[in-house]
Amino acid sequence: MAVAAALLAVLGGCGGSDGDRADEPGPGPQGDERVIRGWNDAVNAGDFDRAADYFEARAIVEQQVEIRLETHDDAEAFSRSLPCRAEVTDVDREKGSSLAAFRLLEGRDGECTEGGVARVRFVIRDGKIREWRQLPEARPRRAANRARHGVAGPFEPV
Repeated sequence: MAVAAALLAVLGGCGGSDGDRADEPGPGPQGDERVIRGWNDAVNAGDFDRAADYFEARAIVEQQVEIRLETHDDAEAFSRSLPCRAEVTDVDREKGSSLAAFRLLEGRDGECTEGGVARVRFVIRDGKIREWRQLPEARPRRAANRARHGVAGPFEPV
């Protein structure tokens, strides 16, 4: 599907539990976090149909490009395309959105063996993900300096 091909994802995967549906969307002050954790649990379990249920129709997903998940099938393909499993390490509620931090784990096809972290800003309305926007990770200052100055190896510009 074109949606999956357009994505250069860093989250998601397999594993997890087949678990109950305690993390499904619902009202309350921690509704956003429940939605985020429920979606992540579904992706980790390989239950992409359930993961797709967390997205509203025409939800926006942004990684390197912004796309719309027009249909349930698009949302399912997006969740399936994520090469890593992930653990939610933190969710901070912000004005109009929630910022979730993830620790990346090895995925179902052996991808993401190096691990890593990712941050995603979620806009959730009525228990559904309206926007899923992955934030770029800041490069360490040393690495950025090496890249900018064309310096390789352990040498750092002064």
